[in-house]
Amino acid sequence: LSRPGAGATVTAIATVALLGAWLVWQPLRASDAATAAVTAASRGQAGRAFDDAHSAATADPLALQPLFVLSSLYEAAGDQRAARAQLTEAVGRQPENRDSWLALGSYDLAHGHARQALPSLRRAVALDPTVPETVDAPNQALAALRSQG
Repeated sequence: LSRPGAGATVTAIATVALLGAWLVWQPLRASDAATAAVTAASRGQAGRAFDDAHSAATADPLALQPLFVLSSLYEAAGDQRAARAQLTEAVGRQPENRDSWLALGSYDLAHGHARQALPSLRRAVALDPTVPETVDAPNQALAALRSQG
């Protein structure tokens, strides 16, 4: 440490190590909170489930799973608008992720909004045309549209 740049180098290395640890810890913390939310919901503890899911969504602002959990919680509580809003948020967080588009499109399709679902489902296919479930989803929306008249 007697050399002029040694202190700065040690500080930089320590900073990088702490940043690396934080980058690993945040997604783990978010995953644990999302799991806790699911557990609380399965025990009928809706308030705690919502708290844990919101915590997970805040802990890792890039994670989709907490938003999917929140969507399910809102749907179970009968708030379809909030449930769909969480899925829209997921698309906003990861617009290049097939899963976010597939979740939004599948939600719309399941709630009788095939026309609204179709663009989301087509976007999911465009992002990853290798998964059979994804490739078939727009066909399900088209079939629903045909059956509606």
